[in-house]
Amino acid sequence: MLLLAQFLDELPFHLFCWGSTRNVLELLGWISLFCWMGSSICSSLVELGELGRLSVAMEKLEKELKNNDKCQVCLT
Repeated sequence: MLLLAQFLDELPFHLFCWGSTRNVLELLGWISLFCWMGSSICSSLVELGELGRLSVAMEKLEKELKNNDKCQVCLT
């Protein structure tokens, strides 16, 4: 939040005048684009992390099932 406040403080005042509405809209468009890209990248990283966690859990479950099958064969 602090970085955004610093960024807005450093913007020239003429960007907010009536004559530069196009510049303001273009700037807001770029900010919106980068925010969307950032959130998409974060969502992708979260999904990859979840897939990795599930993969490890499945491998652990498979090992436990194989060990249980071996124990049951030995008992019978």
